[in-house]
Amino acid sequence: MKAILCWVAVLLFGGMSKVAAQGIVSNGGFEMLAHPANSIITLSVGTTNLPGWAVAGTGSLFHVTTPLQGWSFAALEGHQFISFNGSNVKLTQTLNTVAGQSYEVSFSAGWFQGGAAMRVFGEVFSTNGNLLGSTDVAVPQTAGWVSPARFRFAAAADKTVLQFRGTNATPNVDLVMDAVSVEPVVRPLSIQASPVQLCWASETNRFYQLQYKSELTSTNWTDLGPPMPGNGSTICTEQPVTEPRRFFQAVLLP
Repeated sequence: MKAILCWVAVLLFGGMSKVAAQGIVSNGGFEMLAHPANSIITLSVGTTNLPGWAVAGTGSLFHVTTPLQGWSFAALEGHQFISFNGSNVKLTQTLNTVAGQSYEVSFSAGWFQGGAAMRVFGEVFSTNGNLLGSTDVAVPQTAGWVSPARFRFAAAADKTVLQFRGTNATPNVDLVMDAVSVEPVVRPLSIQASPVQLCWASETNRFYQLQYKSELTSTNWTDLGPPMPGNGSTICTEQPVTEPRRFFQAVLLP
């Protein structure tokens, strides 16, 4: 009579569902606070009227809500966007990050009107002021939004400062920005499960037969290789993965 020592392993192989990364920036579409259509609200340094963001430097920003009477220009996302009302104002947000984790910043700049070439700078700093990553976007003098700009950085600590500023921006609704996002860079996950190592405690002068089946509903087990002699300690065997799943058992022979 044979005795079953143990169920050793159940192995399942198959596709993994993709989990979308979550943006860690707050109010990246500038939809808060919501204002009536055809509004241009001045955001001065120190304002609390743009949740998630702080306005620093000198000057101010405009919080614009479309549609604007007499204009066809629209927000890229939702109904609201930001305009850099001058070149010395900075829009910042402190992000919760994970040290060593890589992140991707994305934002869209645009041209509303104006007679000068303008640029938007996106920058990321550690809390001690070290620059971690940056990019700048040239905004052509064509009404509309340019393609999203993207750059990556590796966080140095659990807090990271995101900052935007414009160059040659004028005290009008000229240089604009919308659709800011910051997302963790999800690295591909690979799992190596072949060969599979199976181990169990053995007795001397006894033999063990490794068996498998591919479905629990099956009543028959199939021998896997010849019987293995015990040595009084743990013995192991490696088996290649040849099926989507396998169930194993080690049987103590008479």
